Amino acid sequence: KQVLREIDVECTAQTMPEVAVAHVAHLEAGNVLKVKHLELPQGAHATADDEAVVASCLLSDQKLEDATDIGTKATESNDE
Repeated sequence: KQVLREIDVECTAQTMPEVAVAHVAHLEAGNVLKVKHLELPQGAHATADDEAVVASCLLSDQKLEDATDIGTKATESNDE
């Protein structure tokens, strides 16, 4: 899926957000954050589809290699 780099927000001048807050600490590898998860001030709403992806959580190459090594070692020990 395409990840949005910016979103349009409909609001009044008084409710115009300076930032959109998104909590990502709970995300695991492969999870995504969608427009519907953004915290916007009352009276402001994103015009993009609520299901549109704004961020995704990926493993770095090193962690991916480590995870693969662990999986390989577990398979090898099960084969013995």
